[in-house]
Amino acid sequence: MVNLKSKKIVTLLLIIQLIIIFLPNANSEGLYTQEKWSMFHKDLQHSGNSTSIAPDTNNVLWDYETDSSIRWSSPAIVENKVYIGSYDKKVYCLDAVTGVKVWEFETDGYIWSSPAVEENKVYIGSYDKKVYCLDAVTGVKVWEFETGGSIRSSPAVYDDKVYIGSNDGKVYCIYASNGTQKWSFTNSHGWDLSSSPAIVDGKVYVGSYCLDAQTGTELWSFQIIGEYYSVIVTGSSPAVIDDRVYLGVSPSYGGNPSYLCCFDANPTDDSEDEGYDDIDGVNYDLIWMFETNGVSETSSPAVANGKVYFGSWDNKIYCLDAQGNDDGTTTELWNYSLNVPIYSSPSVSDGKVYIGSNTPDNKIYCLEAENGDLIWSYLTGGSVESSPSVYNGRLFVGSMDGFVYCFGNNPPETPSQPDGLTVGEVGDIITFSTSTNDPEGHQIQYGWDWDGDDIVDEWTNLYDSGVTLETSHRWISSGNYDIKVKAKDSSNAE
Repeated sequence: MVNLKSKKIVTLLLIIQLIIIFLPNANSEGLYTQEKWSMFHKDLQHSGNSTSIAPDTNNVLWDYETDSSIRWSSPAIVENKVYIGSYDKKVYCLDAVTGVKVWEFETDGYIWSSPAVEENKVYIGSYDKKVYCLDAVTGVKVWEFETGGSIRSSPAVYDDKVYIGSNDGKVYCIYASNGTQKWSFTNSHGWDLSSSPAIVDGKVYVGSYCLDAQTGTELWSFQIIGEYYSVIVTGSSPAVIDDRVYLGVSPSYGGNPSYLCCFDANPTDDSEDEGYDDIDGVNYDLIWMFETNGVSETSSPAVANGKVYFGSWDNKIYCLDAQGNDDGTTTELWNYSLNVPIYSSPSVSDGKVYIGSNTPDNKIYCLEAENGDLIWSYLTGGSVESSPSVYNGRLFVGSMDGFVYCFGNNPPETPSQPDGLTVGEVGDIITFSTSTNDPEGHQIQYGWDWDGDDIVDEWTNLYDSGVTLETSHRWISSGNYDIKVKAKDSSNAE
């Protein structure tokens, strides 16, 4: 919401002076940068961690209804556009500010995959076995690539190539420019690959495998030796942070327990650990394991500030110490218990953890990242398997009720009409005052438009709600000027 008040200023031409004034915080973007969330779990590392401010209330700014449920597909947000897939077989592009549909593209299959957006292209998989490349502005198809199975994995784009898993048991590397295959890798059991690739330092981490990004050669894979275990092909997707891989793993044939594991991302021949000797004497170097009571783990971990966050099929949201202990374990810092399994993957931003819950709970949760205390929850009309995304102070997530939700704080009230002189001389410094209140008590910054062209020329610093602000300006040309002011709060609501 943009609230503007204007007042006309008439300046008298006496002596024209050329004056250049440098004003503090004078930029059209204000105090905030738009940190993109361009793929599943934000980035190539799958950190799930944003430096953006994030909502501390469950205020819905807008919602958009697709033609069917939204399953695993999670929003990607770039340049104020939201991209997401639906079970109605469509890919949607929505305006991030208003929720208005920009375009839609229909595939021939359900969409579980989350889009990746890079260089004005949108990449996404479909249950019709195809990977699609779409123009991000128009939604027009650029190319398609057919795999041997339905796709739930979400793509990653790295070095002009697209990496994605398929339920034919393969990982594919596809040239982003033309949609042709560079290589494919088949996991040792040929099982479904629903896991989404993370890519760091020329290595592809997908499921329990680490591959060379250029050749597809297997570098290592994770295996637990046991009655019900073998090489794990997991629905959880790895997060690769600070040379460590964090991943949820599950029994091959059902049952429990399941684990959240931490590996060395770059094991060497002389690794000393409990790792399975897999390829040419190279161990995968298991650093620690944390046992849950879930029969499966599809939630992908988020890593932030030395902590690992994930949901489990044992109905809990966990926070663990990322470092671990010397004995191959780690410390549970807190958990938050629900009455339903957690498929959704958490996002972390602004000291808060956001995650969805399954039916019949059907909620989106916001928890304190430090201690797990509940900040807020919001009841949707269906299971929330989609993973929340944070962008520019707002939270975006899909639900099986078919809606895409956008959460954000309420904007400040309309500022008072600017008060100041109505007539002045060229070169005079003229002072104006205004004030407003924020409904949630957040600090406020004011954007001044000094020439009436509806473009903010100067953003102020942040001031307490209700404080009267005085701002001065000097004109260097005679004329009639409309002075306008708008306000936004410290959570970027305007």
